[in-house]
Amino acid sequence: MTDASLFGFRSMTVAPPASRCMPGGSAFATALLFGLALSATPGISRAFESGSTGADLDLTPTISTEIQLPPSGVLNYRRINIPAGVTVTFRRNAANTPVTLLVQQDAVIAGIIDLSGRAATPGGTNGDGNLLDDGLPGEGGPGGYSGGHGGLTMQVLPPCAIGSSNIAEGTRGGTGLGPGGGAGGVRGRRGDACHEFPIFNAADGTNANPTSLLLLHGGGGGGGSAGGVSWLRGNGGGGGGGALLLAVSQTLEVSGSILANGGARAEFSSYQDDRAGGSGAGAGGSIRLVATRIRGRGLVAARGGNNVAAAAGRIRLEPEFVEGQLVLAASATIGTPSALFVPGSPSLRFVSVGGVPVPAEPTGNNDITLPATATGPQEIAVATTGIPLGSIVNIVATPTTGAPVATASTPTTGSLASAAATGTLTIPVGSSVLSATVTVTVVASVGDALSRYAQGQRVERITLSSTLGGEAKATLHTASGQRHEVAASVLALAHPR
Repeated sequence: MTDASLFGFRSMTVAPPASRCMPGGSAFATALLFGLALSATPGISRAFESGSTGADLDLTPTISTEIQLPPSGVLNYRRINIPAGVTVTFRRNAANTPVTLLVQQDAVIAGIIDLSGRAATPGGTNGDGNLLDDGLPGEGGPGGYSGGHGGLTMQVLPPCAIGSSNIAEGTRGGTGLGPGGGAGGVRGRRGDACHEFPIFNAADGTNANPTSLLLLHGGGGGGGSAGGVSWLRGNGGGGGGGALLLAVSQTLEVSGSILANGGARAEFSSYQDDRAGGSGAGAGGSIRLVATRIRGRGLVAARGGNNVAAAAGRIRLEPEFVEGQLVLAASATIGTPSALFVPGSPSLRFVSVGGVPVPAEPTGNNDITLPATATGPQEIAVATTGIPLGSIVNIVATPTTGAPVATASTPTTGSLASAAATGTLTIPVGSSVLSATVTVTVVASVGDALSRYAQGQRVERITLSSTLGGEAKATLHTASGQRHEVAASVLALAHPR
């Protein structure tokens, strides 16, 4: 970007580093492929109800179809029948919500439902010759997160002193978006021989969802690689797989595929290109299937990009009865049907940046543009509800390329129902993702009440996170060090009115 006076923000989630740690672990946490075979339990079902209104009638496509998600991300069908040879995809809405399909009757998936992230655009000697698309990341699937941009080219290298290591910050790749977004790669020169090479390769994205998938989001984007020598820009990271909640009142039959795979990293090929380092793969997304009966031998997959095991996504099955043997390609768990939604309550939101008000409904692209006179530290105002007074809010700006910058706010003042705080931050030039987090400690009685969301363990602390104009999310910290990401409404237990 050549105009240093323009600063843009995209409303994508950037969670605190703590949310990248998965609690406990499933027995299948490292498995990429396994089969699940359970027999139907005799007896009378409790008959799960999806809550679908049927307002969107039937989904029975005869050709491959892309569906535009409504602002809520929720579609209410009477029934679904996707035949073999037909693929259904979804176009992301402005808020990039997960895909929620509620079905009154049966759902038959003989074809494909695909929410996979896109691969990063190849660059350098592997590119298509169009330098304008070099460095672009793969877009995340609906509810998933895009990869980081490739680092900028740096033709003048930093000085090199024997015995030291100098990092060329201008060539750092962008961090992948979303909880679990991979860090960007860094190129520099090391003093032992003053050779130029990647000091840090870009990291793959991860899926930060706990196994319950109570708060549903997709996979984190892969980090962008560092910029190369001379003309070469780094490659973008792969996009994270999307997020799907498919709730069926009667029978869900899968003989085809339900996919939320992560997008592949972009590769370099020559020695000169290798000095830029490789980009990161997108993480697999999240798939939650809830039904009275689940049957079939189809594929449900949320693989990491490039089949990276550590970037695998999350699958959750919640049937009353199971028949057949689905093939599950990701970390997977099974349980009985539970609540589909948890309504929100406490909030953490941005009010203004550099005196410019934050729009009530961000578009996800350049929601704020600061004037040319807005240089140096800028005041950022945030507001909270349901958060104790005196709390400190941590504010982070993650730029398209380069390292994130952070600051701490003043203590919140006002009332429990409406409090405010401000912080100052020098915002990097170009587009950035602005996020905020606040952590509070809860008393023992509240920690016990929240234990049902934390695998029965007492909760000691809660971290609330938000993006510019976005919804708040919560991470529960237990005494044993586990972390569970849930809907922010659970914080209402900590501060009853």
